[in-house]
Amino acid sequence: MIITVINEPRSGSHSFVHWIENGDGTFEYRKKFDTIWGIAQYNITDNFIPKNIETEHLILSYNHLAGNDYRKLIQVSDKCIFLYRENEKEQIESWVAAKRSSDFQRLYVYKEINDLINEEQTLYMKQIKKEFSELYLSNSNYFCISYEDLFYRKGIKRVVDYLNIDGLTENGFPCGLKLRQNIINNKKEII
Repeated sequence: MIITVINEPRSGSHSFVHWIENGDGTFEYRKKFDTIWGIAQYNITDNFIPKNIETEHLILSYNHLAGNDYRKLIQVSDKCIFLYRENEKEQIESWVAAKRSSDFQRLYVYKEINDLINEEQTLYMKQIKKEFSELYLSNSNYFCISYEDLFYRKGIKRVVDYLNIDGLTENGFPCGLKLRQNIINNKKEII
């Protein structure tokens, strides 16, 4: 099965895809998967998908950036999941902090960065979100789920039911995971 994850930047896709890959944690489960972490600038063609997939499942994961067209990818996929984020302000802050540090996968300490967020960055992220909403979220045939639903509202059960993969359960999903840490009165607080 080809599983495609298309997401807004900073919507938890990295942790999400790793959870799918690891499932019940057994070697037997893990060897069923291969993952391609797509770079948004790839031109997706009919020849993009490997013809001889050596695993039972292939996960394709892509950040949606403004102007990208993933229709061909969606057409060749058995299941598609569209991840987005409800809290636009924190998403923009997270994106700016990650770009500044060039580290998109690790915990980071949030400092007041509103003065570092410029109008161009905000408008670009809003453009991505608008486009993502128009292309994917407005389509009732697509499986869409928010970062907040996944990590804080136990929406992961919906994903387990949708994918219907033997060995994939809610166990091991990093509910409550947040890469952002705030500093309050010289103490770290994960929010």
